Amino acid sequence: MRIHARLDPLRAGNHVLGDERDRDDQSGHESAARQIVAAHEQVDRDESRDRQHQASEHRRDRLLIGFWWLAGLRVGQTLGLRHDDIDARKAQLRIVPRANPNGARPKVRETQTVPLRPEILELYGEYVREELQSVESDYVFVNLWCEPLGSPMTYSAVDGLVRRLRAHSGENFTPHQLRHTFATDLHREGVSLEVISRLLTHRSISTTSDLYLHLDVEDLRAGLEMAKRARS
Repeated sequence: MRIHARLDPLRAGNHVLGDERDRDDQSGHESAARQIVAAHEQVDRDESRDRQHQASEHRRDRLLIGFWWLAGLRVGQTLGLRHDDIDARKAQLRIVPRANPNGARPKVRETQTVPLRPEILELYGEYVREELQSVESDYVFVNLWCEPLGSPMTYSAVDGLVRRLRAHSGENFTPHQLRHTFATDLHREGVSLEVISRLLTHRSISTTSDLYLHLDVEDLRAGLEMAKRARS
């Protein structure tokens, strides 16, 4: 498969995330702006992002964390991702239900298509150009620094990555928490629950509401203010 032929629309951009050395090292991430919560919460989140960025080096791992934080993908969905699933021109990717040699489970019954932010496309382009030059694999996330080279990354490799990132950044998080944060940030920005549910590839909106949205009193207050403005 000719990976580089797919990179015409991609340009190198600012680094957003992470690092790892297989069996893995570190990574980083960047949150969406939170416009209706207290200012000190945004400062805390920016500091958290900066600490994880400082623990980061490898393009592959920045992209991996980016898919969790900026696209809300599951670990299994990222590990099963193939280059042909990413359409850079349309800024979207396909999540395909299929068997994978690394045991990655996408947890969808039929193919789902979700949009991609420019930051992720930039990270993808950087990763392919700078770290995949000598690797031939259909899979996006592969072993680059340990045997078997070019084989799809496993769940245990991701576990090692997250543990190392925690140690280097001082941030105690899980990939699933980043997925939750993706959903909560979108809700705080006014994105409808139906759209968030589709982005998370949930089969039920109630799953999104019950398990993924973590709202505090400031969110409730902001909701009341929005309702008040709508009536006036």
